[in-house]
Amino acid sequence: MYVELIPFIKEAQLLYVKKGYGFDKWEELLNDESENETEVHYAACKALALYAMSMAMTRMQIQVIPKAVIREYSKSAGAINSEPASMDDIRLLAGWMKDDADIWLNEMKKLRNGENVVLDLLPDNNPKNKYMQL
Repeated sequence: MYVELIPFIKEAQLLYVKKGYGFDKWEELLNDESENETEVHYAACKALALYAMSMAMTRMQIQVIPKAVIREYSKSAGAINSEPASMDDIRLLAGWMKDDADIWLNEMKKLRNGENVVLDLLPDNNPKNKYMQL
């Protein structure tokens, strides 16, 4: 699977991650061995993987994509009368991956700039509203 994803990884790196990190600083991130263990490197790798999978899901054949990503509809899985995954389902999942990649790209930019990354675990809600809105 990795070999088939290499073109998508390179494309995602050029289109999103390298541009987001900065062309002048990108080589420093790749060449500095101490940078491989930092949070900014982790965020860059996470964004890169999600962008690559998002692009691959919309362009590759469904059979090539891992079963863990797309539901397998087979007789052995007990889905005798079920339909294969539709293109709308695949586009929806690819869109979710791209949205997650956008979040990781923003986190990478914050870490690169030295900002503290604070993850909001719960949304801010109106105290007068007894229901939580997500």
